Amino acid sequence: MLGIPMFGDQPDNMVHMEAKGAAVTVSLNVMTAESLRDAVNTVINNKSYKENAMRLSRIHHDRPMSPRDEAVFWIEFTMRNKGAKHLRVQAHELTWYQYHSLDVLTFLSL
Repeated sequence: MLGIPMFGDQPDNMVHMEAKGAAVTVSLNVMTAESLRDAVNTVINNKSYKENAMRLSRIHHDRPMSPRDEAVFWIEFTMRNKGAKHLRVQAHELTWYQYHSLDVLTFLSL
């Protein structure tokens, strides 16, 4: 993977991928044609990047059941437990002004 992080969580994600040996990061602010070319050549010619990416892919796809089976399980679980009220988000129980934190904002502004 060749990453050019621009904003948000992208720089942190690229640091993690570099630490796992699956990526090279090129900074947008100091990127030149030569540095971009060198980074692309490094990723293409060094087999360790592909091997590490494949290892991470195997770890990510190692699941005890398929996504379809998991979806069926949770649908059946919800049906067995009559809607699974214990799994509902508590935000559903809030009033509209509590949900939007208007009570907190009113308190802080006073």
